Amino acid sequence: MKIILRTLVLLIFINAVLLYMHYSQMEGAAGKGSEAASYDLEIEVTQRNDALYIRQHFKGLGNGRYEIVWPEKSENEACYIKDKSSCTRLNDSVTAILEGEAAEQSISYRIPIKPADSSILYENLFAKLRNATVGTTMLHMTDETKSGGIWISELERIGSKKLDRIEYTMFYGPGKTDLLYWQKHELPVASRSDRLIVFGKGIHKEETARMEELLNKVDAPQMTVVIDSKQKPFMKGRLIMNDQVDMEFLESQLVLNGVIARYSIPKSEKLTANIAASLLIGEPFGNSVSKKAYERIVESLPADQLEELTKKLGQVSKIDAETLDRLIGDVSGLKTTFLEKAKDEQYSFYFEDSRGLVINGKNVEGISVLLEDGQVFYPGKELFKELGYKLESNDKSIYITSDVNKYRFSLRDPFYVLNERKYTLRNEPYRKMNGHYYFEEESLKRIFSLAIQKTDGAIEISSAGKEGATVK
Repeated sequence: MKIILRTLVLLIFINAVLLYMHYSQMEGAAGKGSEAASYDLEIEVTQRNDALYIRQHFKGLGNGRYEIVWPEKSENEACYIKDKSSCTRLNDSVTAILEGEAAEQSISYRIPIKPADSSILYENLFAKLRNATVGTTMLHMTDETKSGGIWISELERIGSKKLDRIEYTMFYGPGKTDLLYWQKHELPVASRSDRLIVFGKGIHKEETARMEELLNKVDAPQMTVVIDSKQKPFMKGRLIMNDQVDMEFLESQLVLNGVIARYSIPKSEKLTANIAASLLIGEPFGNSVSKKAYERIVESLPADQLEELTKKLGQVSKIDAETLDRLIGDVSGLKTTFLEKAKDEQYSFYFEDSRGLVINGKNVEGISVLLEDGQVFYPGKELFKELGYKLESNDKSIYITSDVNKYRFSLRDPFYVLNERKYTLRNEPYRKMNGHYYFEEESLKRIFSLAIQKTDGAIEISSAGKEGATVK
């Protein structure tokens, strides 16, 4: 019996150790625990008639474990033996770089292609390491088909050479690249700087200077623009292509994509990117929703807080809606969840009371108390639900009903009805905010006889007496 118990304890211990090792490896998949890992890339691409043959070298690796994310169309994934240590950390299935000392590991694969006559755009070409960022990328493009033309990447084109049997182009720059573009007829370099490379004709120096100025303000990585009359508009990553010199289009896409690349903003959060761009540039930017939201933020923050917000924004390396909301809250001393809730919807900017809400002794989560024009507003539907009421509305009235009391607020005239008795209103107790009816704090006290008490940590709301008992 003792032997069985000891064996059972040993098995439990071994299982616990294995589970710990498994989850430790998962947490370390970005190189070093939960810290964001960084590495450099060198990529060799060889184009042949049937496929792109790719060798990829991950450099400057930390000692932790990395998971490899292969391109969707990749085939023949394998370790590439560059030297005696270039495969020592790769697992048998070539899905991960395991813990180890070797700072460089290499892989190879192919991506099938179809021949193109005039142009072709390759997207999502290269393997990545999950939860890790790329410091710099060197890209070697060798064309064995001798197709001629020009190769363009998101990275700066360092040089090109046409030999007897091959055509070679080298690119280098900060960050990753996922794109390669080829077209048959060559394009001149219209402008080149650390921020911007422009290929094509018909663009003037003052126009490229304006684009560079905007990119400098948002601290964008180097961007590439292609202007060609035969080119369909295309915007992805740091590559913008268009068929004409449309400055409004080029500026908006360059700044938007530049800010997304600079701050690793999720692609679904264009409003966040446009607000960040507006703050950094110092003027409304983006679509009408973004411009209106920026103007609301500017109206809500004094000049010194706006300056501090812009400074803080320039100091962070990554943002999303929640992060930008928090930065606004940090400089203002108030809470806002505007960007987190708005995303790309038509949602207005408001500050919020950061205190918790207690209704009839119950802690209530998820109810935002908004601050506007020196007044405090509570969301009617959520608040009255906690108080035992149901709120409904149409284009004529707001109805707030319970088993005991029935309110009807006219949306056309200054009055409301409580249990068939009519009361005149001096001011509207409600306001439509972000598509919902919110009720003003003093009106809630007066009309619904609510007791509202505030401490440093909470707002406590309770039914104080008979509703509608005071003169309105």
